[in-house]
Amino acid sequence: MAELFFLFRYHNDKLIYNIGAIKKSQKAVIADDSLNEKLRNFSALQPTRQNNEYINMKLTIVIFTILIAAGITMTRTHCYYTGKKSGHFDGTKFFNPWNRDEKSFFDVLKWKFTRDEEPWPDTISSFPKHHPQESVDSGHWRASFVTHATVLLQTGKVNILTDPIWSERASPMQWAGPKRTHEPGIDFDHLPAVDIVLISHSHYDHLDIPTLRKLRDRFNPEIYCGLGLDAYLKKYGIPAVAMDWKQSVNTHGITITFQPVQHWSGRTLFDRNKTLWGGFVIESPAGTVFFAGDTGYMDFKPLAQQYGAFALALLPIGAYEPRWFMKYSHMNPEEAVQAHLDLNAKYSMAIHFRTFQLSDEAIGRPEKDMETALKKLSVSNQRFIIPVPGESLLIPSDDLAKQKEIE
Repeated sequence: MAELFFLFRYHNDKLIYNIGAIKKSQKAVIADDSLNEKLRNFSALQPTRQNNEYINMKLTIVIFTILIAAGITMTRTHCYYTGKKSGHFDGTKFFNPWNRDEKSFFDVLKWKFTRDEEPWPDTISSFPKHHPQESVDSGHWRASFVTHATVLLQTGKVNILTDPIWSERASPMQWAGPKRTHEPGIDFDHLPAVDIVLISHSHYDHLDIPTLRKLRDRFNPEIYCGLGLDAYLKKYGIPAVAMDWKQSVNTHGITITFQPVQHWSGRTLFDRNKTLWGGFVIESPAGTVFFAGDTGYMDFKPLAQQYGAFALALLPIGAYEPRWFMKYSHMNPEEAVQAHLDLNAKYSMAIHFRTFQLSDEAIGRPEKDMETALKKLSVSNQRFIIPVPGESLLIPSDDLAKQKEIE
């Protein structure tokens, strides 16, 4: 089981529309953009080509894709971590020691063939592009949302990118697989000099080889990732530093620590959990930032106990339906708001939504569910921000200091 299964509903965008749209005939769920004034420019959802003959065509292509993927995978040489056993590594695979309720291959098939997904737009929406500064004041953090889990973090003269992906699709091939629904909020050519890249795990929507190659050729940044991914990246000529959970590195005047989150890894049908996943804590004079990457809900309070109040948390809010299947690896909006509270975060920025269709909820559902969750848990929408691509958030360190004085 791996991210290749995302190809199932995207094999040929010109011929096939998803089964969910077929089932719903002319019905389309359109996001209530009044929930967030900034989202008014998103394209309305317009399901098309709703014809039952596409079901049989889709099933045929699914089977064909599985066979092709298996053949490609078995002919490639994979390098994995071969270290000693630990509390989260059994000698062959990594695991979440606090929760091993992972879904099986048959669960994936059950979801794929019984799913009730909402239609997403075929077109790509765009927003005014952000042109970030080369640096910011050393007493500030600036977070600029690119798309999905890609955020440009800046403090002083240090520029950091999280899970960078500028490709059109989150896929091993650019003619099939989940296709982005809006353009990156920062053009690649307008990036400031990137010093550090953080890779949370190996899934295609978080680890994009074409983007990493472009970053290597242009900036040659330091790249940090989980155990095993360094060997994988080395095959593509991309140097990286592998980190275990709780391991720290000091660089550019900041401290980066790889922390446990609840997820899994895999890029083919046969390499599930062969590389380690995680989130990153970044400590600097301007305050501490937490980048969760991808995660199901877990107890985040120990991080707040260890690091104190976070200046900023980057928390995923999308790809959470159906809950019976997605709950283990993806938080829903209410769980993300609870994580914000657990972390005692000054601000949180939503990530991992509206870019690639990876699950069954409608494109605008996360924002709508976030509004409900924020009200339920009494959190201001000025503290947990749902950004549009290119939106930037500036956090002065003295703002965090004032919060600590009040507490």
